[in-house]
Amino acid sequence: MAQTISILLSFLVTLMACSHQGSLHTDSWEEVYRQGEAANYKGRYQDAERHFLQALKLAQDFGADDLRLPKTLNSLGALAGKQGKYQIAQQHFEQALVIYHRVLGPNSIEVGKTENRLGHVLLDQGRPRESESHYMRSLQILSLAYGTEDAQVGPVLLNLGTLYFHMNRVAEAEDYLKQTLALWEKTEGAEGPDLPWALGNLGALYLSQKRLAEADPLIRRAYEIARKTMGEDHPETNDRLALLAGLALMQKQPSDADTMFKRVAASQERTYGSQHPVLASTLNNRGLALMEMGKHADAEEQFRRALQIYEENYGPNSSDASDVMVPLAGAVSKQGRPIEAEALYKRAITIAETAYGSDHPQLAAALEHYASFLQNQNRAGEAETVANRAQTIRVRNMPGRSTS
Repeated sequence: MAQTISILLSFLVTLMACSHQGSLHTDSWEEVYRQGEAANYKGRYQDAERHFLQALKLAQDFGADDLRLPKTLNSLGALAGKQGKYQIAQQHFEQALVIYHRVLGPNSIEVGKTENRLGHVLLDQGRPRESESHYMRSLQILSLAYGTEDAQVGPVLLNLGTLYFHMNRVAEAEDYLKQTLALWEKTEGAEGPDLPWALGNLGALYLSQKRLAEADPLIRRAYEIARKTMGEDHPETNDRLALLAGLALMQKQPSDADTMFKRVAASQERTYGSQHPVLASTLNNRGLALMEMGKHADAEEQFRRALQIYEENYGPNSSDASDVMVPLAGAVSKQGRPIEAEALYKRAITIAETAYGSDHPQLAAALEHYASFLQNQNRAGEAETVANRAQTIRVRNMPGRSTS
């Protein structure tokens, strides 16, 4: 509305000072952008996108070198990333980066922050080496600008920790995540708004290593801070609830885990829609809880829905598709359909080897599940061969070694 008024009045104010018309336009951009930020913070992503797109149209009228343009592009990129629109997010960040380079120079703070955002969305697309390059560039710029003890460096440290976790460089991942947690506790206090990220990611790392005693207090604290600072139904709070559900599952409390996963899935579907990869992850985890409860048909339903979402978003040969095929095969096998189950195991292993590489722990996990299946089918010789291959991969991934 403010933009329309400005256009309609433009002829009448031609003879007046140009600064007046510019002021009306500027106020319009600031108002619309603030509305986008408010909607984004509350988890109302469709409203946020609408406001940010309107702000982008307004910003484009200020000229190619106006800094409101890359600021809006960055906000749109971050929002697209949250919604799983990773290529769109990448485009927005790259456009913002070009403008910041040209206007502020290659070592400016805004370049550093945008490099971090770009690294994040590249990792979401399964491009860890490119992601690492952007993260390291960001860390160099921001450390020089702020100093290594400033809270502004925290997001890059957090993302590097997450990256190295993804790359199975566990010791480095833990070190970066601990650095992030210590930095934010020092600069923000015991319940700072950024702490749920560091606590949750470090807790997730410990969870993956079955270090439950260390994971438990971190994950619970992450959830409580998120609940207090952002509200019960905020998407970020639900992400921490999903971690809490994962903890319950590993603590042999599948019924509690199922209740929490069901709640998270319902919230995610309301927020992101029925085809978002984040929802698929929750459905997969809920399937695992149902398997532990002996509800194999219900688990199969969750796994198949998760697989459909992954294939819709990433294609039939993604690592995510492979990861969900393994428990799906288990659910099918438990229901007395061994031929179908074996086909799923073989497909999952083939995809995992291509997507992860021949020495990755995820491939080892798929092989171990297949070996167990073969053993249950009284095919001991084949089971031993597959299990030995899995064990070789596990040995190669002992502490101190890494995969890409």
